[in-house]
This record gives sequence, structure tokens and C-alpha cells, in this order.
Amino acid sequence: MTQPIDRGGLRELKRILLGAGNEQIKRVVAMVDALPERGIADELIAPLRPRLAQLRLRRPPNFTRLLFTPLDPVIVPPTQWRRGLALVPRPALAPLAEIVRNGLAGLAAEIDATIAAAAKEPDPVGRFGPTLWPEAAWALQQAARPSCWKERSGVPDEAFQPIVAGVAAVLAQADTMLGLEQRGLAEADGKQLAEMLQAVAPQGTGALSLLIAVLLARLSRPDLVIAAAADVTADGPGRQAYDLALDQTLESLEGSVAAGPLAQADLGPAALEAARLAMMLSALDAGQLRPAQRRQLGQIRRQAAEACQSRYQAGLEAGLLQKMRTRTAPAGDEEMTALEGHARDLRALELAGRLLGGEGFDPVMRGAAGRLAGAGRQATGLTSVDRARVTEILLGSEQAQGVLDGG
Repeated sequence: MTQPIDRGGLRELKRILLGAGNEQIKRVVAMVDALPERGIADELIAPLRPRLAQLRLRRPPNFTRLLFTPLDPVIVPPTQWRRGLALVPRPALAPLAEIVRNGLAGLAAEIDATIAAAAKEPDPVGRFGPTLWPEAAWALQQAARPSCWKERSGVPDEAFQPIVAGVAAVLAQADTMLGLEQRGLAEADGKQLAEMLQAVAPQGTGALSLLIAVLLARLSRPDLVIAAAADVTADGPGRQAYDLALDQTLESLEGSVAAGPLAQADLGPAALEAARLAMMLSALDAGQLRPAQRRQLGQIRRQAAEACQSRYQAGLEAGLLQKMRTRTAPAGDEEMTALEGHARDLRALELAGRLLGGEGFDPVMRGAAGRLAGAGRQATGLTSVDRARVTEILLGSEQAQGVLDGG
């Protein structure tokens, strides 16, 4: 009989996995995906999710993953879930998927068979999702709490109804939402966002707050989402849903600064994450916030700006200046392309960091300008034209001219 893993052993396994290489991570995830009952394995790989997003692993489609794809941004480990936030605990997915299976019967079996027969389906979500999600929403809306809910989900019985109502609400709107996500939002889409929110508002605070949180996380124009949500939730109960969604969004942003792509990813993804944070915080700042939410937003902005400045300085020194300084042979086209790409990532990170309020870039950049201009006196292996190309990307044309003029 297999012995359960104690909490100390689980922590040690997590620590080991956090230090594992990419190939080891891929093998572990493949083993977890092959398990018929994931159980504690989900908790084991939870800290790896930022790495998984960076690796962009193509994970095999299955019924449960397909079913809950629209809710990805609000699905969290059980240790992060608590009542009152617009979140879905990951252990609840299995019993919810079982409810859907039982409610759909033939359709679930048909989807299973199709997925199994099309293991290399390039877009299982686009092919099967629009059929599954509205039917699943209907099945969940009719569902009674299963007797094993607390044991399997790890959350109290009284949390069943808010969770199932929120999941059903998002699934009912999922096809429309993912369509907006794929083509990008425009000003004219504000009306459609409002219609989605109005359709869900009668289903209660929990359902509406979960949909707002998912829309904010998934769509490219948080300002339009916030404007539509503010209009729809102007009354008392609606305002509560709006506040709950914003509480969840702010907490998620705080976690992203501490342990998300900005902290862990390569420089390019970190710059994209910084730009996303800047846009989201700007949209939230322009909306209606409680004093505590506004203070939290300010703290997130400061932390994100500091993280950008730290990443910029480290990436500038180790990823660019040191490589240029230690070169002894001429750089080939491939090496120059890599150096220029790194400079572009640094520039993008700097611009996003400034939008977040970062004020520490100027002295670092002045130092970099001097070192790039004076690098001709060192055996860098780079011509003045090569250095000028990198300098222009990183610091602008005036500094690049200084490199060509010899400082």
C-alpha cells in the first residue's frame, strides 16, 4: 500500500523541483498529466506554473482541461483560495467535471472519444470548446452538491453554490469572451462587454465578480472592462461584485510582481509582463477604488517599478555590457542579432518601468552610455558601428552618434 506523502516531504519535493532544469520539469509534468487521479500531484507542480507558462508546453488535451480553459486565470492552489475572492480552487475541478460528465452523458463520451482520436489536434479548445461550454454551464446550473464535495474539493460545503454559480456563469459566456480575446478589444466592444455582464448579474455577486475577474485577466483592454463593469455594477449588490473582482485582481497582480514572469521569466517575457502590469494598473487607477484598494495599487506600482529597475540593471550588466566587454573576436551576424535583441528587451523593460513610475533608470543609462562610448579603447571584438547599433536601440540616436564619434 502506498504511503501518503507527509507535508515535510512535499515541501522538499517542491524545493527540488523549483531548482530543476527545463527537461526535468517537462518529464515531471508529463507524468502528472498521465495520472488518472492527480490528487496531491497538482499541489506539487503548483509552484512551477510560472515556469510552465514560460516553457509553453503543449500539454495533452483532456476533458477537464478543455472544460475549464476559460477560467485559467482564476484557478489557484487550495492554499491560495479563500472565500470572498473571485477564485476557483484547483481541487474543485475534478468533482465539477464529474458533475458535467453526468449531466451531459453522451456528449461527454463523444468529446472524450474525439480527443482520444485526435491527439494531435492543433486547436482542441477552438474545436470542442464552443460545443462543450454552454452545455456544461447548463449542467452546472442544475447541479446539487455531491455528498463527497468537501472531501474531494477541500473547501466547505457552503462554498459549493458560489463556486458552481461562478464557474457556470463564465462558461456560459466563454465562447464570446475567447472570441474577443483572439481578435483584441476595440472601443466598440464596450457594449458587448456590458451585455455579457448584464446577462450574469441576476445570478448573484459571486458569479458576476468571477466573470469580471476573468475578463480583466484575459482581455487586452482592461480599461474597457472596468468601464463596462462600473456601469453595470452601479447599484449596491453590483458594487460588491465589482469590489470583489478588483480585490482578486489586485491580489493577483501583487503575486505576479513577487513570483510571476516579471521576477522569473527571460528578459523578453518580463518586459511584456511589465507592460501588461502598467496598462492594468493605469486602468484600475482611473476606475472607482476604495481607499484600501488605492493604497494596495500604489504599493504594487512601486514594487513593480523597483522590480523593473532591478531586472534592467542586471540585464544590462550581465546580458549586454559584460558580453561586449569580454569579447576578443569579431561578432558574427548571429551574435549581433542576439545582442540587438537583448538591447530591445532592455529598452522595452525600461519604457514599461517608466510607465510604472520607475525613476532610477537615468543614472544607470548614463553609466551605460559612457561605457559603450569608451568601449572602443578595450578589446571588445566589436566595431564602432556594431556598438553604435546596440547603443541606438538601447539609448537612442544621440548616444549612438557619440559612440561613432569616439565618445
